[in-house]
Amino acid sequence: SFLLTAAAHSTWHRLASDETWHFACGAPVLVELITEHGEHQICSLATEGPWAATIPAGTAFAARVADGGAYALLTCCVAPGFEFEDFTLLDGDALIEAFPRHAATIRRYARPGADR
Repeated sequence: SFLLTAAAHSTWHRLASDETWHFACGAPVLVELITEHGEHQICSLATEGPWAATIPAGTAFAARVADGGAYALLTCCVAPGFEFEDFTLLDGDALIEAFPRHAATIRRYARPGADR
């Protein structure tokens, strides 16, 4: 479990396995995804539901507490299992180069030079 706050967001990253986010309490959370084909999707998790969203393996995604909210408590489950070598922190500039039509969204969560 982890606490996501309005002061800090989850920056763009990618996993080699599916990851399911489970909402526990707090303000609504927006999970933004960019698929390998460049499709932008937003999953909103909130008290009213939905309470879970699965991010497919290989998808770039980031998350934040919705505007006006202070915090949200979440849990993430990775299947078949989490391994640090399967986690990639993504570079915002490289994402913009790959998906220029989503530049504004990418910048909102980006951490320049983060590729590893």
